[in-house]
Amino acid sequence: MSFFHRIRESLFATWHTRCPLCSLGARAGLFCAGCERDCYHSRQARRLCIRCANDLAPECQEHTRHIPTRHTHSSHCSEICLSCQQQPPAQAYAVCAMDYGFPAGWLMTDFKARARLSLARPMAHLMLKAAERPIRIKRPCAWIPVPASTQRLQTIGFSPPQQLAWHMGRLSGIATQLHWLSRPREASPQKHRKRGARQSAMIGSMEASPAVAGRWVGVVDDVMTTGSTVSEAARALLAAGALGVTVVAAMRTPIKYEASACKSH
Repeated sequence: MSFFHRIRESLFATWHTRCPLCSLGARAGLFCAGCERDCYHSRQARRLCIRCANDLAPECQEHTRHIPTRHTHSSHCSEICLSCQQQPPAQAYAVCAMDYGFPAGWLMTDFKARARLSLARPMAHLMLKAAERPIRIKRPCAWIPVPASTQRLQTIGFSPPQQLAWHMGRLSGIATQLHWLSRPREASPQKHRKRGARQSAMIGSMEASPAVAGRWVGVVDDVMTTGSTVSEAARALLAAGALGVTVVAAMRTPIKYEASACKSH
């Protein structure tokens, strides 16, 4: 971040603004303390898998191990869910700032459906807070937004991941690279597909630039549902020579676990 940007951010931090969710007093266009507690801290206080950002199933937590991954320092141990132990995802880390539900889900609806681009900054701020731990372990050289499909761009008129990545870059001082990941093949719409169908549809849909070779990079997305999109992005980046990938998303769709399914493991 340049000297001019640092001065501007420090001055903006003193401005009194309205919370984008409840309209009460806040600062610098960010969330008020109450909404940050409800939207951000309520999720971060739970036990989450460091590889997929899912909640660890309560009935399965006794099976969850603290495993040092090959990407971390030897003294660092990460909680990894059973699913990621059995089928490790392409990304080394994945974090999400908020749950895609009440009340934070309203923000994403306003952001995407009503093009409230001003919401990108407060969400990016929480995304960076959620990613503090993996960034300390391995700082990405760049933020790479998940490329939007042509259909999505035609529908909403902009790329939500690109907006989030741009603000994350300004707030963190890490460069944003818009062209290091592309979609040479359009995947079919994912919204109403189940997990297996989403994963199959995404295979081979992304391509990474050779510029990522030998670099650790961060992938930015707006909402993680099954994780198939960011996993395909990570696979493409690793195939192009990236050293590792950290995924950061604004929101994660919570998974509901059934006790019977957990006991079967």
